[in-house]
Amino acid sequence: MKYYQDTFDFSVEEPCVISLGKFDGLHMGHKCLMEQMKKEKENGCKSVAITFSVPPRSLESGSYKVLSTNEEKKAIFEKAGIDVLIELPFTEQLKHMSPYDFLRMLNDRINIRVIVVGTDFRFGSGRQGSYLTLQNYEEEFGYTCRVVEKLQYQQKDISSTRIRELIERGAMEETNLLLGYPYFLRGTVVHGEGLGHTKGMPTINMIPPENKLLPPAGVYAATVEIDRKVCRGISNIGYKPTVGAFPIGVETHLFDYSGSLYGRTLDVCFHHFLRPEQKFASLDSLMVQIQKDMDACREILDNILP
Repeated sequence: MKYYQDTFDFSVEEPCVISLGKFDGLHMGHKCLMEQMKKEKENGCKSVAITFSVPPRSLESGSYKVLSTNEEKKAIFEKAGIDVLIELPFTEQLKHMSPYDFLRMLNDRINIRVIVVGTDFRFGSGRQGSYLTLQNYEEEFGYTCRVVEKLQYQQKDISSTRIRELIERGAMEETNLLLGYPYFLRGTVVHGEGLGHTKGMPTINMIPPENKLLPPAGVYAATVEIDRKVCRGISNIGYKPTVGAFPIGVETHLFDYSGSLYGRTLDVCFHHFLRPEQKFASLDSLMVQIQKDMDACREILDNILP
């Protein structure tokens, strides 16, 4: 997959089918757009996804958390079979660009044959543009606009906002159902305090990006793919209150893996929220609870995974 990050310096000369959006947490609704793009690829088009290097809302609010970091989003698009991913910088000029000027800017750089968007798509200054705007300019710019209806689950639209609310509640099963894949954190494995190793339960430790939306602090049934093998385990998101005060981190103990993973970039997938993080009276009582949690996570993952 060709990747253009934080730039207007891009060019795609081959005939293209494009889709545009924030794509924060690529979910089953977005998958409908991808399926339409695949159909157009069969007609000889390259597939191009266009989004922003920084979500517009994060510029309005410094505390805004994303469902997918840029690295995670890139991995998801690549797995979906997208040929080109373009992340535009959300500059003041772009922010105030009219729908027409935005289309012209893209048309100058990309050989657009088809544009695929949802019914709720908005673009341009003040969100003035919609799929109707795209249809109005079809003849001038020489493309065809395909509009995909919103996908629903239990009579409600599948949206990033809905998924965000589920994650904040720790409702991981429904989150993963609407995403079409397990919600995950991509990070580099770093050295921890070594406490788990001394207790016979070594962990892989990650420091999550500040802008990543995490589920509530607590214990989760989790998996990590290592060298194309899915390893089952248990994750703790939190501050380790029993052993001291630490910045928020993610610790994962894998049940059937013993190799060294320091320095590797891995995805920790969260499948089920077992319990909130709590402070124990002693390290021994914590270890007793961890054993119970591990047994519970094994059973949960046996029921969830093939």
